[in-house]
Amino acid sequence: IEFINGHPLSDISKMKMKMKDEEKLIIIFDLLCIFSYLKLKKYIYRDLKPNNVILYNRYQIVLIDFDSMIINKKLHEKDESEFTRDFSSDYIAPEINGAIDCIPSYQSDVYSLGKLILFILTETTPNTKNATNIGYTTQNNELERIFLNDNSFFKECLKENPEERPTIEEIIKELLNIILKHHQLSHLLISKIKSTQNYEKELCNICKLYFDKYNEEDNKKAIHYLSLVADLNIPEAQFDLGVIYQKSEYIKQDINKAIHYYLLAA
Repeated sequence: IEFINGHPLSDISKMKMKMKDEEKLIIIFDLLCIFSYLKLKKYIYRDLKPNNVILYNRYQIVLIDFDSMIINKKLHEKDESEFTRDFSSDYIAPEINGAIDCIPSYQSDVYSLGKLILFILTETTPNTKNATNIGYTTQNNELERIFLNDNSFFKECLKENPEERPTIEEIIKELLNIILKHHQLSHLLISKIKSTQNYEKELCNICKLYFDKYNEEDNKKAIHYLSLVADLNIPEAQFDLGVIYQKSEYIKQDINKAIHYYLLAA
């Protein structure tokens, strides 16, 4: 087992160091990307909590303890012994412990993600009795105002009914949408992407989600994200932009830009 020189995320409420907005934002985005990957591989983690996330170098994270993880298809088999366990964490979705009559799913991880995001922002354990009551009065900065306001999209993660919760893909998409409206936060995240190049695949997937909507506004957003990825010198994104500008399926034809991106991808 590889040694990780860090400490559990749960320690942030005990430590005297104050986490910066950009550090919290990067941790949240990393978490979403991790769970997007797990879903892609058809895994449900089920036991997300601060103790299972190791923080190192201030804002880099590693997910640990995969004992409770299960492949999605097993949840639909007759033998329920594989997925009915007694979890004691405050971050567990109600369907995991049988509080509601529903088979655990990817949306169970969404519930835990919602609670963990609240913990990261407030550095306190979310209210267990009323999980959706996240309208804290101490919204001291831009990041907290986005996540903790009464109309926050992220509040939907904590719905008791799993079907009313957003998907992980929708959360990532909404987060990027919101961040682009806030110049400072947008700059922080794009700077992180450029410095680590960790998120090009996620941004490419978001582009595809927008293109699937088949309307002009979403096409513009898709091209914007694709351009961000292309600027990271990712050949796939550069080639895709070349095709878009050549065929003018989503945008006005521009042969010069098409040639530019084709040359970059070559």
